[in-house]
Amino acid sequence: MEFVPQTRIVLVMIRWETRLEQLQRDDRLPIVVTIFVWLLLLYAVWQTAMVFLDMPFAKKIAATPARAAAISTPVLADLHLFGVYAGNLDALPDTRLQLSLEGTVITTIHPGFSRAMIASADQPAKVYRAGDTLPDNVTITRIATNYVVIDNNGALEKIPLPVEQLSLINLNE
Repeated sequence: MEFVPQTRIVLVMIRWETRLEQLQRDDRLPIVVTIFVWLLLLYAVWQTAMVFLDMPFAKKIAATPARAAAISTPVLADLHLFGVYAGNLDALPDTRLQLSLEGTVITTIHPGFSRAMIASADQPAKVYRAGDTLPDNVTITRIATNYVVIDNNGALEKIPLPVEQLSLINLNE
């Protein structure tokens, strides 16, 4: 009785072998397979064509004179399409205003997130970012590691970060 499952498997294998032999001798099989492959190819081409035919095409819009006149040169200049010219900011003169830079936090990836702590003569230090206006009606244009560039009525000046000079001490004496 324990050989019965094995004999069934052998019988099923023999049946499949005879069917495969019949298919090998059948002349219609290559034609059926070829037709099936062609139908799949036509379906793929049809799907590709539907993708391109269903795409919305860009419409041409003519610029009207009123719309073209609305764009002005100063507005385009303020966009800073190619970045802000840094120039030689290290050579800027120190400001004579009563402002002192207490510290800076610089982000190189997103310069707009940089912050500076600036104190004026009569107020404690506050946190500012580029574009903010200080109490003396000056605007911060750039925050660097050791200084802040300000626009003082059209003149660029810098507020340096006061750094105490370190002196080496010789312990051997």
